[in-house]
Amino acid sequence: MSVIDNVYGVLFEPVNTFRYLKDNKPYGQAILLLVLILSITTVFQTAQLKNTAPLMPDKFSEGIILFAVMSAIMSLLSIFFLSGFVSLLSEMFWGKANAGGVLTTTCFASLPAVLAPPLAYAATITGVEWIGVIFSLLIAIWVFILQLLGIREALEVSTGQATLLIFMPLIILVFVLICIAVLFAITYKGF
Repeated sequence: MSVIDNVYGVLFEPVNTFRYLKDNKPYGQAILLLVLILSITTVFQTAQLKNTAPLMPDKFSEGIILFAVMSAIMSLLSIFFLSGFVSLLSEMFWGKANAGGVLTTTCFASLPAVLAPPLAYAATITGVEWIGVIFSLLIAIWVFILQLLGIREALEVSTGQATLLIFMPLIILVFVLICIAVLFAITYKGF
């Protein structure tokens, strides 16, 4: 399938498209799409930050651009890490792994996210920021559902298992932070 077929499929026939993506794993298309999404997001976030902070000194504008670019790079790296981690967890718990399938489906599932920054920016410059927040929230829910479907299809697990896999890294992070806090409290009790 071509990129356009995959994009159309993710938007209008996500389950069948994710089944195709998990088997064929078009890494080039997936990474290219994600980089395009992150680039568009970076441009609009930078414009929105500059528009909402006109009183900031000029030195901060370089920082805003650097922050936006670093956010895009971290997003790209995190999707690789989380795809592998989710696949590893799935293999540990249910004996099903497909890191490449998870990577391609989650990259394509991020497609609706390209709409959020332009809509939020348009809402900001028209003075109705609250509409931008609502659009961003709805798009985030849409992306979450697509990622859930993508992980479910890539790993061939149930919807409940896919949901658990999505939240498992967050659960593990919270658990580790609580353990660190407890150890810190025990160690420095009199401090």
